[in-house]
Amino acid sequence: METQKVAAIGATGNHGPHITRALVDHGLEVTALTCPSSPSVLLADVEVKKVDFDSQESITEALRGQDAVVWNVGTLVVPAQLILIDAAVSASIKRFIPSGFGVDARLVVGTKLEPLLAGKIEVVKHLKEKAQQHADFSWTALATGSLFEFKHVTIFDSGDALISPSSYSLVGKAIVAMLSKVEEMKNQYLAISSFTTSQNQLLKILEQQTGEVWVQGHVSTSTLEKIGQEKLGQKNSRRVLDLMKAF
Repeated sequence: METQKVAAIGATGNHGPHITRALVDHGLEVTALTCPSSPSVLLADVEVKKVDFDSQESITEALRGQDAVVWNVGTLVVPAQLILIDAAVSASIKRFIPSGFGVDARLVVGTKLEPLLAGKIEVVKHLKEKAQQHADFSWTALATGSLFEFKHVTIFDSGDALISPSSYSLVGKAIVAMLSKVEEMKNQYLAISSFTTSQNQLLKILEQQTGEVWVQGHVSTSTLEKIGQEKLGQKNSRRVLDLMKAF
């Protein structure tokens, strides 16, 4: 059965507004769960519920009556996501979509990134366990590759290596499809992209289409990896991001 009511967490981040808009445009009833102190301004047709994300009971109560949960907060926010998954099961949620956007966690196993994205892998493992334990609960994770709508580009190495990025609109459409085709896409890790090209080719096309010159930077992946490794021992929020870019 197609999803009707969706609880969205992180509806105001980078991905959140685009995904929320896509859900609303598809005719779904969206409720945004936010922290009590959040001053977030959302779409007029989105209900807002204040929730204590440290309390499984508070989350469970807020989720009652919903069909699905879409988590748009950072991938590395693992403890809160695990609590939310448990609350979703308690609230009889049918479909959970974690924040798996960006790097495909399946591709980092056995690489230098695996320890850094262990939390992302842990979330999917937890979802699999819950789906096995509860027949009415299911999940779908989504890898999108890089997003290309910031009008700022860093060319890695020569810029000729092929990449498969996604647009925000495609991510929104994919989430809607994942919630519409519940049986076909349940308990799977999916990957999408808008196209496959090189950084140089993409930059040329985007500048032609927008009529604007994009801000450019150049860096070698070996340099970026070295910087990321140096930040590993520091409390630096960019340590994982730099290594993911090098990957």
